[in-house]
Amino acid sequence: MSTKRAIKIEVTQQQIDDMRARGIDEDAIPAIGEHTYRRRSRRLEPARAKIKITMFIDADVLQHFRKRSEQPDAPAYQTQINSELRATMERDLRSEQNELTAIEARLLNNPRFIEALSETLKAAGNEIVGIDVMTSFQTCQYQGVIRSCNSNSYSARL
Repeated sequence: MSTKRAIKIEVTQQQIDDMRARGIDEDAIPAIGEHTYRRRSRRLEPARAKIKITMFIDADVLQHFRKRSEQPDAPAYQTQINSELRATMERDLRSEQNELTAIEARLLNNPRFIEALSETLKAAGNEIVGIDVMTSFQTCQYQGVIRSCNSNSYSARL
C-alpha cells in the first residue's frame, strides 16, 4: 500500500531468499515484515536546487562550452552553461527591479497620484499615520490629505 507521503512494503521470506540468490549484500536486505518509508520533503533554496532536464542546444554552442571546460581548472561545461544562464536571469531581474523603481519614483513624484491616493484612502475610511514611503531621492511621510507638494516631497494628513 502507498500514499502520497508514505510507501508500505511487505517483505516475505521468499523475497529475502531471492535477494540473497541475486547476490544482494546482507546489509541491504530488509527484515521480514511490513516496512513504511516516508517521503521527505527537502526545502532547498531555488539557487541551490539542481533540476535535471533534457534540452536541445545548438551544436556549436555545446562545442564552445565543452572546449572551454577542457582548460586547466575550468568548471564542467554544464556548470559554465548554468552560470551564463544565471547571469542572464539576474540581469533581467535587475532590469525589472529598475523599471519598478522608476515607476514608483514617477508615482511618488506625481501630485495628482498622491491626491487621488489620499482621496481613495479617505473614502475607504482608512487612517494612515506615520508611514514612511522611501524613494530613491526622498522620504515622503503620508498622514492623510495632502498639505503641501513640491517636486521633491509630499506630506499628507487625514
